[in-house]
Amino acid sequence: MRAREAFGFSAVFWVGLAACYDAPTGEQPCSITCVSECPGDLTCKAGFCVGDGEECTAAFTSISVGGGFACALDELSDLWCWGNNDFHQLDPGDEPIVPAARRIATGRKYQQVSAGRGHVCAISDGQIYCWGANDRGQISGGLPGDVIEPTRIETTGGPAAWSSVGAGFQSTCAIADDGRLFCWGRNDFGQLGNGGTVDAGAPTPIRSDLTDWSVLDLGGGLFFGQHACAVSASQGLFCWGGNGNFQLADAALVSSPVPVPVALPDVTSLALGAYSSCAISAGDVYCWGFAGAGSLGDPTVVVPDGSHALPVLATNLRGEWTEISAGEIIVCGLRSGAVYCWGATRSGAGIGSATWQPSLLGFTQVVASGAERVAVGFNEALDRFGGDMFDLENGCLLDAGAIKCWGDNRFGQLGQGAAAETAVPLEIAGGKTWTALATGRRHTCGVDAEGQLSCWGSTLGAAVDGTIGGTAEAPCTGAPCDLGTPQLIGPADGVAVGIDHTCSLAGDQIACWGDNSFNQHGMPVTTLGPSTIPGSFTQIFDMHGHSTCGRTSTDITCWGNFAMPTPVPELAAMTSVATGGVVAAGNFGVACFLDTTGTLFCSGNNSLGQYGNGPACAGACVTCGNLVCDGGETTATCPGDCGAGAFSRLRSYTAFSIGWDLDNRGPPSCGVLADGTVECWGRNPGGMISKEIDPTTLAPVAFVTAPQSISGLTGCTDVSVGHQHACARCNDDILCWGDHSHGAVGSGPQTFITVSEPRPIAVKLDAGDQWAQLTSGAGFSCARSVAGRGYCWGGNQHGALGLGAAASTIPIVVRSE
Repeated sequence: MRAREAFGFSAVFWVGLAACYDAPTGEQPCSITCVSECPGDLTCKAGFCVGDGEECTAAFTSISVGGGFACALDELSDLWCWGNNDFHQLDPGDEPIVPAARRIATGRKYQQVSAGRGHVCAISDGQIYCWGANDRGQISGGLPGDVIEPTRIETTGGPAAWSSVGAGFQSTCAIADDGRLFCWGRNDFGQLGNGGTVDAGAPTPIRSDLTDWSVLDLGGGLFFGQHACAVSASQGLFCWGGNGNFQLADAALVSSPVPVPVALPDVTSLALGAYSSCAISAGDVYCWGFAGAGSLGDPTVVVPDGSHALPVLATNLRGEWTEISAGEIIVCGLRSGAVYCWGATRSGAGIGSATWQPSLLGFTQVVASGAERVAVGFNEALDRFGGDMFDLENGCLLDAGAIKCWGDNRFGQLGQGAAAETAVPLEIAGGKTWTALATGRRHTCGVDAEGQLSCWGSTLGAAVDGTIGGTAEAPCTGAPCDLGTPQLIGPADGVAVGIDHTCSLAGDQIACWGDNSFNQHGMPVTTLGPSTIPGSFTQIFDMHGHSTCGRTSTDITCWGNFAMPTPVPELAAMTSVATGGVVAAGNFGVACFLDTTGTLFCSGNNSLGQYGNGPACAGACVTCGNLVCDGGETTATCPGDCGAGAFSRLRSYTAFSIGWDLDNRGPPSCGVLADGTVECWGRNPGGMISKEIDPTTLAPVAFVTAPQSISGLTGCTDVSVGHQHACARCNDDILCWGDHSHGAVGSGPQTFITVSEPRPIAVKLDAGDQWAQLTSGAGFSCARSVAGRGYCWGGNQHGALGLGAAASTIPIVVRSE
């Protein structure tokens, strides 16, 4: 490393370029910090000016996790943040995410930082500066919209200096140097503690004469649970705000706009969730409030049911607890350097247990050892109905100056340089030229121009490379199990991807690997590695579901869905084939194919109207005999109209697609008509096919039994259906519609409101290039151009987009830009 003298610049020069880089902090290497530029021949890398071959990393001293983002202070008192930037809390520009730690809010040194749901507050030389979300005046009632630059917090008659600040869900509280406590922002539950329920746009003293406040924390969720707690050195613990689940430790109150005492002495750390509260008292952990999610502690100690109005011991691990932190329904604590987490996880990664286990209750194992600090973020995230999914789950810890984070990575909040979700199509990492792409439920594979197969995404079913990971039998260790960048598998001429299995054609041989619970390997083997399908093949068909088909010189052979490799005579003249769900007795899956005349044939369950020819008819079908397979008929109920054999003869299309049926409720399906328009039928999540309202549920009908034309689509040649979204290739564009909560529509702001009008995806190809292939997984899509460029968009925590990152069930080191 270079020392300061080697640069030969004067102090005046440093000051003049303070916006680009800072003056050396000493005579040691790594003493010049930077944002974008450096003096001389040095390069700004990871926030430091370095020469060729030199490396510098920040040594962090504290960490705070917000709603999909995190911030930290280093030993130079500089502020770093990464992750979600939806409220301009990390960058004043239009960047949706900051995927690696970046030094921000430069020009000041900070002594404390607190990350809220969408805003950040920090203390510099006794003054509070806040920026980001300001929808409830949590920064200032005098400023409209997001506050994009650090703004000093001032109030008439307020203190001259501040000692501590806490950024909450939509409110802020701070302790003054004189020991008084002030709050501002959202106040509908009395969470500002000032005796009222009206929002305040400036620091307002809480209703208390005490002037010795110290420990402070704010909890809250989207709808309920907004509350705060603080410790008075002389009088102990007090809480105020919402009390719907007894999180104020008082069963007699609905809420309280003034502080109420909590009978728990010697509190040194607080962790407030959405509907519960926890505290360290004399070295032990106690919790109270909502117990149903397991957020009150070890489920063998505190039964995860109901609510508790009095603090209860959270664990039999007594003493030595030093810090706790909570999201909405997840709590993590630090004991003798070991991090434990408890509560419920929707995504499966938030507890940090090294396994993907949604709804897991904690205390199953130590998340990490050797930690000095721990922090958990707000895990509020909306579903398409506007409900809180509680699946934005993140935790971070500080270990010997390095920060390690785990959980959700949809906004790049794990600091790995990329995100696991994007509403704008991004190119697959690695720079390969692709000749074929195939998407599964949570993994993707592609064949490149050199005839090599690569796969990426989830290792839960061993579908990437035959190696399982992230399960109780094979937990993640050392590095994330899921693979967010393409992994080279070997030579291939074609590939087919199922829900949790992969098959490839190399020469005239087909091999399959991954899950085999539905006989996807074509034989009853227990191994996850490649199994060779008997026979010689010339083509492989990508079908979704649990099946695969291959063309031999004499027939089409299929396997999976509990079947051994078997020739299917009806498929001999097919051009494409697909399945949706489990095509077996007692399930709602369906299998369809197009023949060379463009006629669609389907088999499997039609009890919900999966064939798209009307509500299923039982027994005598009233339209039987009109020579059209309609009125819910099948080959079983009207062979004269629908044809004999296993497949019912239906309508004509030039292309079709069946979506992913992941919960045995029937898939959505779409077809391209000869005139270039698109029609869809089947499952109707959020009204993606039809806006018809069910009079009982007052929501869009769950299933559409007759094809419905999708408006705005003309000149289409291909269609691809995911789980709750669909895309079509029309003229020179790709247009998508449906669920856009995780970006699957590929353009426009993400929203929990279903996008019913198809939108062109937000990417333009180079002049002369055009789209050649379209494929959709569960919640994401990928497309390939004629020139071989591959793009993916949408959401997949397991890294199926191939952008270079995935969520993680274990702590991984945050990188710096």
